[in-house]
Amino acid sequence: MKQYILLAFAALATIAFAGCSNENTTQESDVQPMDKVTEFASVDRKVMPKTKTRTMGTYDGSAIKFYWTSGDKLWINNPATPSVFTQNVKDDIDNRIAVSKDGKSKYANFYFSGTLTANSYKLRYTGKGNPASDKVTIKSQQTQQLSNDASHIGEDGDCGTATANKNGGRYEFTLDHKAAYLTFTPYYSKDELDNSVTVKSIKVTANENLAGTFDFNDNGLQTASVTAPSKSVTLALTGAFNIPKAIDHTKNAAIMVVAPGTYTNFTVEYTLADSQTGVTGTVSKTYSSVTLNAGKNKPVKFDLAMENYGMDYYMWDAGKPYWDGYAGKLPVKDGEQAPYEASGTNRYFNGDGINLYAVNACKVCPNANEAALYVFRGSPHWDETTLWVKNKHLYKGGMWFLKLKYCDRGPYKSPVTTYPDGVDYRANSYWATWDESTKKINGSSWVKKPGQGRPADTSKYFYLPAMGYLDNDGGKQGVLKLNTAGYQGAYWTSTSVVFSGWSRQAISLHFSKDQVGLDADLRWWAYPIFTVADK
Repeated sequence: MKQYILLAFAALATIAFAGCSNENTTQESDVQPMDKVTEFASVDRKVMPKTKTRTMGTYDGSAIKFYWTSGDKLWINNPATPSVFTQNVKDDIDNRIAVSKDGKSKYANFYFSGTLTANSYKLRYTGKGNPASDKVTIKSQQTQQLSNDASHIGEDGDCGTATANKNGGRYEFTLDHKAAYLTFTPYYSKDELDNSVTVKSIKVTANENLAGTFDFNDNGLQTASVTAPSKSVTLALTGAFNIPKAIDHTKNAAIMVVAPGTYTNFTVEYTLADSQTGVTGTVSKTYSSVTLNAGKNKPVKFDLAMENYGMDYYMWDAGKPYWDGYAGKLPVKDGEQAPYEASGTNRYFNGDGINLYAVNACKVCPNANEAALYVFRGSPHWDETTLWVKNKHLYKGGMWFLKLKYCDRGPYKSPVTTYPDGVDYRANSYWATWDESTKKINGSSWVKKPGQGRPADTSKYFYLPAMGYLDNDGGKQGVLKLNTAGYQGAYWTSTSVVFSGWSRQAISLHFSKDQVGLDADLRWWAYPIFTVADK
């Protein structure tokens, strides 16, 4: 088969033919003696006649080079019977591969039965394993095993035509490829992701047929004539297609065959997976119009643009994050631990029992009134599909809240000193009757069920990822908790409370798929913090 070079699309090989017999493939046992064959040599017109371009099966960042692989066949047309194309009965590809030991051949000889004498012959390549000379199937489900390796395209729809012209004692030709090609090199500019994060598949969807079985003639694919059409193509990537910080085709170049044409609503969807966190999800981009020309490659260089959140968890109103200065390995999965004693340091919680307003890290956080607006008047929506990054790994799940100015019966402006019901929930006295078991005060619940799914107009919302929290209770230190019921997401407010004159707590906003609300939590838990979303 042929692999391609993004700019140069001539597959070059030394090809020897004998003449036509009939439309059916002749068995290898019928091959004529070698003294009755005619040599057909593919050449690069840029350097002929003396130098033949050697082809490689790699993408070099600007071009894809084609090569021959085991099972490739060609068709030749005899002018005496113009409607009949005959497939070659023998080739030396396997012998060449045995020498090269890389599964591909830069050159090849193909043999046809009979003797050829015309000044020129029409040639066709209709794909690997294709029994027809006038049909080409571009598959809607394609597979690539290795990065930067297009050895699969012959099986997935690659095709081409050529005219072989007599030159002395042989015929020479250059193959013109007739499918269109996409080369994807996704990257993530915000961080160098862990090697456990890979691209598992790439799906392209458009308004017109990208795949199917097309009529094929000397002019190429006839896209108006198609059976089993498909407006999408999925390329499964079975090897380690990692995601570099900058474009690097050697790490993840993925090559797809599609039908040429001009397409609208052209959507590319990347399925990503993290083998350590167990997270799988998609990132997509839609292009309004894309033109894919026959025989040409279209590079698709896309920054995956997922939000990247730091590992900044704080005990309530500490001066610095819990892991500030920590040189060890940070936890990735639920239940993993990175112990780091915070007692007596500026990473320890603010234990002030008199001034109940945050003065350190949590002073930028919403107060209890504002957090209550987000929960009860901010139309919270659980979103379990949006991918995001933390500590070089993939995660998903989070909550959308209306920005403060869009909350019900607003607009509101920070700082909110009184809730719309006339109560100031920053007051310590209000929380004196807090019931931890029911999440109620005087019979009023501080938990509700959120909406589900990504809101339609996210411009009015802000997003909090479900980063969990650090368990520091019962002698534990720095245990990452991601899947605790009701606390998949937990964030400090700037408001603290004191119970019974000694118990130092603070108000938190917490959420999961099934609930969202406020709580009074011990200050030694380590939660992320967030700022007032007012813009």
